[in-house]
Amino acid sequence: YIHDKKSTLVEYTNANHVSYLDEKKLIIRYIFLLDSSLIIWKSKKQSCMAISFMDSKYMVLSNSSRDAI
Repeated sequence: YIHDKKSTLVEYTNANHVSYLDEKKLIIRYIFLLDSSLIIWKSKKQSCMAISFMDSKYMVLSNSSRDAI
């Protein structure tokens, strides 16, 4: 078996602040595609709060990278 095609791994991430009943939490979402096939997806409400927009982006990238490894 000779595999001559290069595989492509693509990650899409999103982080949103949600305020519901005075509970301000960060919801992170991400998916990984290998070529065009979905291999990992997650949507999770974090237990901690992000102080800034950049902190929230760092949190989602950190979580998604950890799960991908």
